[in-house]
Order: sequence, then C-alpha cells, then structure tokens
Amino acid sequence: MKQTQHSGDQQQSRELHFISLRIMFKEMFLHTRTQWVLLMLGAVTVIAISILEFMIPQLTKEIIDQIIPEKRYYALLETGGLILLASLLLGIFKFSSSYVMTIVSQKAILQLRNKLHKHTLSLDLKFFDRNRTGDLMARLTSDVNQLQELASADSLSIIADVITFAAIVGYLLYTDWQLALITLTTLPFLFVTSRYFSQRIKSAYRAVRHISAQLNNSLQDTLSGIRMIKSFASEDAEGKQFEALSEQHRIATVSASLLTATFSPIIDWLNYVGMTSVLLFGAWQAMQGNMSVGDIVAYLAYLRLLQAPIRSFSRMITKVQQSAAAFERIQEVLATVPEVYDKEGAIVLPPVKGQIVFDDVEFAYEEGHPILQNFQLRLPCNQTTALVGSSGSGKSTIAYLIARLYRISDCRYCWSSG
Repeated sequence: MKQTQHSGDQQQSRELHFISLRIMFKEMFLHTRTQWVLLMLGAVTVIAISILEFMIPQLTKEIIDQIIPEKRYYALLETGGLILLASLLLGIFKFSSSYVMTIVSQKAILQLRNKLHKHTLSLDLKFFDRNRTGDLMARLTSDVNQLQELASADSLSIIADVITFAAIVGYLLYTDWQLALITLTTLPFLFVTSRYFSQRIKSAYRAVRHISAQLNNSLQDTLSGIRMIKSFASEDAEGKQFEALSEQHRIATVSASLLTATFSPIIDWLNYVGMTSVLLFGAWQAMQGNMSVGDIVAYLAYLRLLQAPIRSFSRMITKVQQSAAAFERIQEVLATVPEVYDKEGAIVLPPVKGQIVFDDVEFAYEEGHPILQNFQLRLPCNQTTALVGSSGSGKSTIAYLIARLYRISDCRYCWSSG
C-alpha cells in the first residue's frame, strides 16, 4: 500500500514537473515571438553551421582517399583552401548566432523583468508583509537572469546539433547501416541517464536558490538595521547567523555540483564507448577491404559531431533545471492576485469633502488574529484628529485602511461623505 502511494506521489511529481516546464517555455516564447526577424536570422545561421560541419569531414575524406594516392598537389591546395574557408565561415556563422541570440534573450529578459516588477508593485501590502525584501530582490534579479539561458546561443546550437545529427545519421545509414547501428547503440543509455539526473538536478538547484534568498534577506536586514545592531552590540550574533546560512548555502551548492559533476563524466564515458566501438568495427572493415582509411577518419569525425549534440543536451538539461527552479519562484509572484484592486470600469475618484466613518469594522493581518474588532470611528471634516494609544493598538492600521492599502475583513460601512 505504501509502495503504491509512493509511486503515485512520484507520478504526480513528474506531471507537475512537466507542467512547470511547459508553462516556462510558453512564457519565454511569448517574450521572444515578437522578434521573429532575429529568430529567422538565427535559424539561417543554424542551417549554415550544420551544412559546414557536415562538409569538412567529406573534404578530409577526399584528401586521404583520392588526392594523396593520386598525388594531385594542386587539388591538395584547393581542398585545403576549401577546408580553411569552411572553417572561417563556420566561425562567422557561430559568432552571428551567438550575437543574435544574445539580443533576443536580453530583450526577452527585459520584458519579463519589467512584467514582474510591474506586477510586484500592483500587489497589496499584505503580500510584502509575507515576503522578505531580500527574497523579492533575488527573484527580480538573479532568478530572472537565469531564464536568459533558455533563449541563448547555446539553446539555438541545440537546434543546429539536431539538424547535424539527423543529417549524419542519414548519411551513415546510407553508407554503412551496420556501423550506423553501432554508433547509435549508446543513445538509449544516454537518454535514460539524462532522464534520471534531470529532476534531481532541478531539486538541488531549487534548494540552492531558496537558501540564496535567505542569505539576501539576512544581508538586507543586517544592513538596513545596522544602527540597531551597533546600539545593542549584537555584531557577533548577526555574524554567527550569517555564517550558519553561508554554510547551508555551501552544502546545498556542493550537493548540486556533485550531481552535475557526476552527470557529465557519465555522458562522456558513454560517448567514448561509442567511439571505441566505431573505431574497432571500422578497423576490422578496413582490414577486410570493405572500408578505406578515409572512411574511418570521416566516421570518427562524424562521431564527434554526433557526440556534440549529446554533450550540448546534457549541459542544456542542467541549465533548464536551473531555469525551472528560478521560474517557479518567479511564477509564485506572477500568480499572486492582489486582494486590493479596482473593479472593472472603476472611475477615478474626484476630490471629496466630508467625514470619514468606520462603522463596526473588523480587520486582521493574519486570519484568526484580529487587530480591530467592532471598531467605531468618525473623523469630522476640517478638523485635526490625533490617534493616541500604546504600541500595537492599531494607530498605523487605521491610517493604512483609510488609504485602502489593505482590504477590510468585515464591516457595514467604511466610507467618506459630505
């Protein structure tokens, strides 16, 4: 029974994880779709990169199998020049891709940060009572910055790698299907490994960001209250508290880095397994006279190109999980609905004169802990009224309610009239 419940919880967790990723990518798409010209330019550079990466091994194969045996010196210079030209164009297109996607990602981050900032300012004071200033600052800065990885040149390079991957696999299947199958044998293991680590990496970086927010809160409280700390000589206590949070941050960061550091070598080892298999089978084929040395060199070059998407994908998984953890914190703010808001079609309140009346008002900052109960107050017009009382008796609360900074829990009337 417990095992069944545990499996159900895991399934629900995975579903929520995929829903969160879908919402995150949809949000980033909404902020990048207006830049379709730059995105199309980036797509063109991606296709060009894929074509050039496919061409270079073919030129190398031609030199080894045809030009060297035939001793065609002029052809050697021409083909070498083509390789250098292709490499130069490859560098230019990669630069263009990186620069274009930097512009796209920064514009998207600008829109998202402004949207988050505007929404944060629209929330009522109760939201700010529940959330620390340092935590909100972290969401508006570092968490938003993390999302630029989703619209970066590395993300676009994934598309280039996929195109290159498909072209190379098609070529390998066409030329030697047996060698192609050997090349692809490691892919299922790579997929399973990536799936295993992805959610664990996300959870680890979620913990890192949570503790980072606590560190920001501690710094904000310390620096804003430095006079009080100096007055009571509590520097040592504040220092110990900050050291404890820093140690928690260190442990969480090391744990997250351990997962990442374990993930990458496993991927690399699986890639080396594939390379060794191709090299051994290709050498055997060459010994049998079924394959040339140029074919082996080209196959190894293509194998490295096949491994590049896997490495990029493994790095991208880490970035996506980090971005997902950051987006969850951003989404918590964006999903918050203010309790104090204007009704649809509300008009601008004109200048009014008259008295302010509180009739049987109840108010609580936290549910179940009322600050005002059965409160009665009448503030006459053109008179100065002083609110006097002990600390915590509700003087500031009354001022906040007059300014409509909080929603009143229960009342019969709270109005101003002539």
